[in-house]
Amino acid sequence: MTVTDCIPDASITQTQVLGSAGIQRIHDTTLRVLDEVGIVIKHDKALDVLAQAGARVDRQCQRVRLSPSLIENALKQAPREFILRGLTPDKDIRLSADGPTHTRPASGPNFILDGTSRRRRKVTRADVERWVYLADILPNIDVVSGIHPQDVPQATCDVYVLAVLLQCSSKPIMMSGYAGQEVRWWAELLKAVPNQAGPRVMVLSSVNTPLVFSHVQCDLALECAKHGIPINVSSAGLVGAATPITLAGSLVQMNAEILAAITLIETAYPETPVVYSAYPAIFDVQHAMASYGGAEYGLLIGACIEIGRHYGLPTASLGMGTDAMVCDQQSGIERVLAGYLSFMMGTSIAGGAGALGQHGLASLEQMVIDDDIFGALRRQKEGIRVTADTLAFDVIARVGPENHYLDDEHTLAHMRSEYCRLSLPNRLDYLAWEHKGAKDINEKATARVSRLLSDPHRSPKLEPVVVKEMETIVSAASRELEVT
Repeated sequence: MTVTDCIPDASITQTQVLGSAGIQRIHDTTLRVLDEVGIVIKHDKALDVLAQAGARVDRQCQRVRLSPSLIENALKQAPREFILRGLTPDKDIRLSADGPTHTRPASGPNFILDGTSRRRRKVTRADVERWVYLADILPNIDVVSGIHPQDVPQATCDVYVLAVLLQCSSKPIMMSGYAGQEVRWWAELLKAVPNQAGPRVMVLSSVNTPLVFSHVQCDLALECAKHGIPINVSSAGLVGAATPITLAGSLVQMNAEILAAITLIETAYPETPVVYSAYPAIFDVQHAMASYGGAEYGLLIGACIEIGRHYGLPTASLGMGTDAMVCDQQSGIERVLAGYLSFMMGTSIAGGAGALGQHGLASLEQMVIDDDIFGALRRQKEGIRVTADTLAFDVIARVGPENHYLDDEHTLAHMRSEYCRLSLPNRLDYLAWEHKGAKDINEKATARVSRLLSDPHRSPKLEPVVVKEMETIVSAASRELEVT
C-alpha cells in the first residue's frame, strides 16, 4: 500500500469571516455606492483621467460616480501577483492572493517608547537607524519600514527615511508617503542602488473616510504609479464615526474607497501593482479614541483580507494592533486576536510589528516580541505535513514499546524543522527560571534588543560611494522641498 503525501498548501484559507455569499452582497452594495453615491476626488488630473474613461464627473463638487463595468475593467488590469525585490535575490518576496504571508514592522510613528525609562519621547534619527537595523536582523520580519524622526526637516522626512532604509537593510521596503512631490526624490535614491532589478519599495496611499480621495494622497498614488512603484491602497475607516456603526456597512464603504482608488490607478497607469489594504479602527465612544484592539477589530481585518482575496489581489493588514501603551498582557492578547486571523485568512503582508498605542508609538522591545509571535503564527499557518516519513510507521516499529525516541535518527532529522524555536518565552520550571534571573518577557526583550544592536559588524549595506551619493540626493531634496 502506498502512502500519498499530503502537504498543506499555503494558498488554502483556513478561516472565513464572511463566506462567499457575504462577500457577494458586500461587493454588490459597493458597486451601488460608487455608481449612485460616488466619491469625492480632489485632483484635477484624476478627474480628467476618469472622465475620459467614462466616469460621471461633477467638477464643481469634484464628485465622481463609477460604473460597475469601469471598476471591473480596472480590477482586470491589476496584476495578480508581483515580486518586491530585496537588495539581493534571497530577500525577494512574492505577493499574491494565494501566496505566503510576509511580515513587516510598523510604519510612521512619531514617538517611541524608551527601552530604559519606559516613557514616550520623540523619534530621533538615531532611533530610525536602530529601528531599521533591528527589523533587518530579525528572522521573522520580511519587509522593513521606517519611523518618523522629529529632528529632521519634516518636508524631507520621508526622503531621509528612505535613504536610511536603503542603507541599513537588505530587505524589501514599505513606505508611508505623504506627498507626490517626494516621489521623484525617492526614484533618485532607488536609481543610486546598483544592480537593482524590479521594484524595491512599496508605498502606502490612503483614501480618506468618508469617501474622499484627497489631493495629497491621490497625487502620491499617481506619482508612484508613474514611476512603477507598487501601491498599497488603503482605507482607514473609523467605524462608527467615519463609517457606519455596523461592521458590514463599514466594509461596504471601505471597499468602495479602495476600489475607487484602484480604478483611478489602473485607468491612469494600467498594470500598476496594487495591494488591497484596509486598516480600520473602531471609534470608542466612551473615550473618544480610535481603538485598534478587541474582537471586532480582528473581525474587520479578517473580512477585508477575505474581500481582497476574492478580487484576486495581494492583501495587507495591521494584525499587530493594540491600544496598550506598553508591552503588557493587553498588548499580547490584542495582537494575537487580530494577528492570528491575519495569518489564517491568508494576508500577503501582516504588519504592525513594534507598534503600541493605536499605532502611534514605536517600541524596539515590542518588535522582538512580535518577531516571535510572527514565527509561531507562521508555523501554525504551515499546518502539519502528512507523508510516509512524518507518519513514522517504521520509526514506531523500530523503537517499539517501552523505549524512547530521544536519540533516534528520525528525531534528530526532524527536531529543527518540525518545531519553531522562539527566543523569548520561558520553557523552564520555576527553580530553573529563578536560577536564570527570574526575568519576564519584557526584560528578556530588552536584553535581546541590546544584544542584537551591539553587533560590531553592523554597518551600511551599500558601498560608501553609494551612501555618499544618497546624502547628496537628500540634500538636494531638502533645498527644493523645504522651500515649497
